[in-house]
Amino acid sequence: MTFGLAAISAGQSGQGVRLLAASEALALQHGVKLTVEGEPIYLIYQQALGKARGQLSPEDFEAALQEGRALTMQQAVTLATEGERDVPPLLQAVSAPGLG
Repeated sequence: MTFGLAAISAGQSGQGVRLLAASEALALQHGVKLTVEGEPIYLIYQQALGKARGQLSPEDFEAALQEGRALTMQQAVTLATEGERDVPPLLQAVSAPGLG
């Protein structure tokens, strides 16, 4: 979910919506509900989707939701990390396995 929030904050709303939708759908497949109404994460999730909705056409927003919900875990990870080479080396070191 964090990658989706970050993408929306960075102005990559389509990618962010896909990642948020994928996170929610994949969690539900494992019996976990990430967005429980009234919980702080629910409010953050709704704010992020609201921001993305304002940046995308209704058709593009709905398409991104549907595409995200259809992603496999591997596809979601690939989408979340596809710009990893563009990340400054210091941030790569901080996000390296075992350091987070």
